[in-house]
Amino acid sequence: MASTIDLEQLLGTIIGLATKVIGARVGSIMLLDDAGKELRISNAIGIDPEVIRNTRLPLGESIAGYVAKHGEPLIVKDVEKDRRFRRTNRQRYETKSLISAPLLVKERLLGVINLNNKKRGGKFDERDLKLLVTFANQAAVAIDNAQLFDDRQRKIQQLSFLYNIACQLDSSKNIQELFGSIYRGLKEIINLDFFYLLTREKESRELTYSYGEDSNDDNFDSLKKARISFDSESSAVEQDADIDEMKRRVYGFFTEALPLPLSREKILVIPVGAGENLRGLLCLGGYGNPSFSQESEHLLSIITSQAVSFYERQEGINNVTKLATMGKMVAEISHDLKRPLTNLKGSLQILEKRNRDKPEVREFCSIAQAEIDRMVQLTREILDFSNPKKYGLVSKDLSQLIEKAVALLQRDFAEKKIKLERHYQPDLPEVLVYESEILETILNILLNALESVSVGGEIEIRLEKVDRADKGGSFSQISISDTGVGIPPENINRIFERYFTTKEGGTGLGLAVVERAMTAHGGFTEVESQPGVGTAFRIYLPLERPRP
Repeated sequence: MASTIDLEQLLGTIIGLATKVIGARVGSIMLLDDAGKELRISNAIGIDPEVIRNTRLPLGESIAGYVAKHGEPLIVKDVEKDRRFRRTNRQRYETKSLISAPLLVKERLLGVINLNNKKRGGKFDERDLKLLVTFANQAAVAIDNAQLFDDRQRKIQQLSFLYNIACQLDSSKNIQELFGSIYRGLKEIINLDFFYLLTREKESRELTYSYGEDSNDDNFDSLKKARISFDSESSAVEQDADIDEMKRRVYGFFTEALPLPLSREKILVIPVGAGENLRGLLCLGGYGNPSFSQESEHLLSIITSQAVSFYERQEGINNVTKLATMGKMVAEISHDLKRPLTNLKGSLQILEKRNRDKPEVREFCSIAQAEIDRMVQLTREILDFSNPKKYGLVSKDLSQLIEKAVALLQRDFAEKKIKLERHYQPDLPEVLVYESEILETILNILLNALESVSVGGEIEIRLEKVDRADKGGSFSQISISDTGVGIPPENINRIFERYFTTKEGGTGLGLAVVERAMTAHGGFTEVESQPGVGTAFRIYLPLERPRP
């Protein structure tokens, strides 16, 4: 018996041998559920299949529950006369006498084994009970081994499944393809009749069908057209605050859309995302009698968290596509602007020469030419940014790049009445850099500081040499600090992630560019921030860098 591994086959063998050897008409093995609170019939002889499916017996209730709770075998010679236990399922089968023994392994309860109705109309006696106890002790060891084997096999399946899903995250073209792979993998682990993904677009207050699999084609057609709406006063779905409330809404959604009766216990609802980042709900279950363990729910939670990263990647790809298109368009526009700006500047120079005797005209022309020069410089910078390594590494005085960035933003500083302080350590060596990348880096940090501070705020820029033994050498450090709103602690570790942004309409590429530039230069970044006080960004560029 102990050599048998398949649990279902093993249980059938055990109950078959027990009923044959002891001479019983009816027999059942009831195993404890994952929560350790209820007994369920796992295998039986002589019991109606519907009774097997629907029996849920709390510990302490009825004869089997009593045996399980107290861990002691029991013989009931005449069920009709024993007042300790109420009769159940009388309509399905008659029980005259009964013996029951716990399935124990080192005092750990696995379940109980029950035999009903002695063959040839007799009653069970103490010898039958003793034989059943001996049988139960051996059976418990075999069942425990089989459960351990099943558990290990299930964990291997789950790990393999999670690995495959992780691979699918990179290869799936859309969310439907990804969840199709999830469904096919789950079918090998969990008994499912239906599997639906309901998704929500950002800013939408509706959950709609996105992907589904159903053993009933009529249900499938109905659910494709259904929707879940939720209002601002009851936004538990949006806030992921109450799983029961979400389940209630989904249950209403399913029962309205499906022609077949469906109890709430047969639906498992897993949120995809959380809070404001809720992307949808994964709804799965069965029309028969599915059982979702805590382990199953945990596995599904891991899967849905992986799915959230797929959503973010898709959004990132969309952003990249948009930005690439925008970058190309901006570069073309910038290139096209150079000719009319040159013509305009030439016309102003002619106008200035013809009006040398009119100071007010000369002053106007001078101001206009200065603004045109600024526009030409801006278009040149835009074109340089589209090809950052166009001119290769050059040796630069970093203070000059800082001043160049400040000059480009001078009007912005003036509009917000920013108090700008600059402190440069004298006699600093030049640094080998990709000029446009470092200029873009400084601009991005300054722009973040500008957006963070209020009118009349302060921004300080420092340039100095520092020795960092932990980083293996000496660096030029550019520090840009502000008195702005600061960065929340939960975001501080994500600010350099590509596409991460808390700004409405932001792309999340500004600080990602900073991180990319530092990596390209063999440098690094540091940031300190305190909400309500301000933020300090520090970038470090190595002073010793061989030319490529």
